[in-house]
Amino acid sequence: MVSDKFSRYKIFKTGAILLMLTFLGFAAAAAEAGGFQSKSLRLNKMADPESNSQYRKVLAVMDNKTLLEPAKILYLVTQLKLSPYQFERNESIYDGGKAASHLLMKYSAVRDRIETAEQFIDYIASRSSKSGRPYHVLDANGKRYLSHDVLINELAELEASIEKKRQRRG
Repeated sequence: MVSDKFSRYKIFKTGAILLMLTFLGFAAAAAEAGGFQSKSLRLNKMADPESNSQYRKVLAVMDNKTLLEPAKILYLVTQLKLSPYQFERNESIYDGGKAASHLLMKYSAVRDRIETAEQFIDYIASRSSKSGRPYHVLDANGKRYLSHDVLINELAELEASIEKKRQRRG
């Protein structure tokens, strides 16, 4: 009985490792072929982030855990809307405004189940819920970036900025 459970565990573990190696091989091949870029880019570099009203709203609620995560999500959507890049969803190309509207529509349908900005990125803003295909951001040269990576980068920049503000405040 114990050896049977151990054998099933070994088979499961081996299968999981093979699946992971297959995915990593696919990802490396896709990156080499120009399928997508692993490096991320910023959606909307501003010389003065304080000029972004949504950024100021995030800072205004940075000490309120209940309001902070929804504010971060709206900040990400605003960055998307203001972005000069194009967005690919299910093999169609959209501008930032249309992409932002689509994500807000998806978010409004499941808002009560999304608690963090990371969950928003993982479950709403990374892939199509209908086809399962990943969303991409296309730069001016047509290079494709996974929207997940781009939004995680934006979120990390925002959280670093919040932390700096907290440290300055003391």
